[in-house]
Amino acid sequence: MRSSLAALALVFGGSGLLMHLPATAENNSLSVQQQALARVKEGEAAAAHGDWLTAKNRFIDATRIDNRCLIGFYDLGVAQAHLGELRAAAEAERKALAIDEKYVPAFVELGWVQCQLKDFDAATQSVKRALELDPYNKVALKNLEGIDTARAAAQRFRPLPPQRPIGISGPTVVSHAVSLPSGTLPLCVETKVAPATASLLEAGQFAYKHGQLEVARRTFEKMISQAPDSALAHANLGVALGSMGDYDGQLAEERKALALDPKNANTLVNIGWAELKKSRWHEALTSYQKALSLKPNHTQAQVGQALSLFSLGKEEAGIAAARLAVKVSPTSAAPRIAIATMYQAQSRYPEAFSELREALKLSPQNMEAKQQLASLLLQSGEQGKAIALFREVVSLTPSSAPAHAALSLALEMHGDRAGAESEAEKALNLNPKLQLAQATLDRLAQKKSVK
Repeated sequence: MRSSLAALALVFGGSGLLMHLPATAENNSLSVQQQALARVKEGEAAAAHGDWLTAKNRFIDATRIDNRCLIGFYDLGVAQAHLGELRAAAEAERKALAIDEKYVPAFVELGWVQCQLKDFDAATQSVKRALELDPYNKVALKNLEGIDTARAAAQRFRPLPPQRPIGISGPTVVSHAVSLPSGTLPLCVETKVAPATASLLEAGQFAYKHGQLEVARRTFEKMISQAPDSALAHANLGVALGSMGDYDGQLAEERKALALDPKNANTLVNIGWAELKKSRWHEALTSYQKALSLKPNHTQAQVGQALSLFSLGKEEAGIAAARLAVKVSPTSAAPRIAIATMYQAQSRYPEAFSELREALKLSPQNMEAKQQLASLLLQSGEQGKAIALFREVVSLTPSSAPAHAALSLALEMHGDRAGAESEAEKALNLNPKLQLAQATLDRLAQKKSVK
C-alpha cells in the first residue's frame, strides 16, 4: 500500500513544485488537489492497518474535496471491494476511468469486481483493455486466465486480492518492470525502496508513463539527492534521460546504477539500448548478452541482441533472434517492432508493415510502434500520413527530443521548411546534443544561403 501519491500532485500541479510540500501539511494555502491527496494518504494509512471502513471514509472525503482525484476514486473502489460493496466499487473504478481512460490499475480492479458480480463478459472486457494498455501486467494476465474457470464453475474468483498500483501500473510496490509508451526501456526493478523515496519513484514513473519526461527527470534527480546510493534512482534517471535523447547522460547514470547493483539485468538492457542509439554495436551486444546470462528469457534483452547482431552485418541471425523472442513472449509488441525495423532496413516494406500492424494489435498505444510506422510511411513516400502520425507521437510525448527531431525531418521532406525549423529547434532546446535535429537545421540554413 502506498504511503504517498505525489504522482497526482505532479499531474494536477503541472510544474512539479508540489513535490516540495509535505503531503500531510494542513494550512490555508493548500490547493484543492493537495487537500484531497492528504485525505488519500490518511486513508491508505488506515488501509495498511486493515481499517477499511476508515479508509473508505477518507477516500470519500478526498473525492468530495476534488472530484477529479484519480487515485481517490481508485482507492475508494479498492476499499469498497474489501468491504464487500461490489457495485459501489465498480462505480468508483468507472469514475476513475472517466478521469483517465488509460489508467490500467482501474481496469484491473474493475475486472476483478465484475467477476465477483458474475458479470464475466464485462470482466473479460475490462481485463483485456488493461492488457491492451500494459501487455506485461502480471495481475491482469493472471486474472484473465482465471475468468473462464470462474465462469464455468460460477464460484468465487479471487486469484489475487485487490492490489495497489505503482504509479504506472502493476501489482506490487515499486517492483514491476513495465512497458513504456516511448521506446523499449523497462524501468529497473528493486524489491525494496525506503518509504521516503517510494513516493518520488511513484511520481517519476507516473510522469514518465504520461509523457512528462522533464518532470520525470527532475523527480528522479530529487530521489537521488535523498538516496544517492540507490541503484534504482540512477537507473530510472537514465531511462528518462535516454528517452529525451541524452544517451551520454543515460549511460552515465545507468553505469552508476550497475556499480551499485551489478546483477540487475534491466540496467544492462538499458545500457545496451543507449549503446545502440550511439551506434556502438559491439558494446550494445555485450551488454545484452550479459543481461541474458542473468535472465535468459528477458524479452528486451533478446530484442536488443537481435538488433545488435543485425547492425553488425549478421542480418539473418538478427531476424532469427527476434523471431525467437516472439515465440518466448508472444504478447509483447517489442520483438515485432524490432523485426519491422530490420525488414525496413532491407527495404522489405510490405513485411515491415505487417509486423507493425501485429505490434499495434498487441499494444495499440505503443509510441515506439507508432513512431516506427511513421518512419516507414515516410520512407515509402506517404509523407502526409507520416507527418500526422509523428504529430500524434509528439503530442503524447512533448518532452521527447527525438520525437520532435523525427517530425522535423518529415516536415523538411514535405517542403515545410518553417515547420521543420521550428520542430528542430524544439528538439535542440530539449537536448542540445541531438545530432539529427542539428543536421536538419544545418541543411535548412544551407538552403536559405543558396537563395
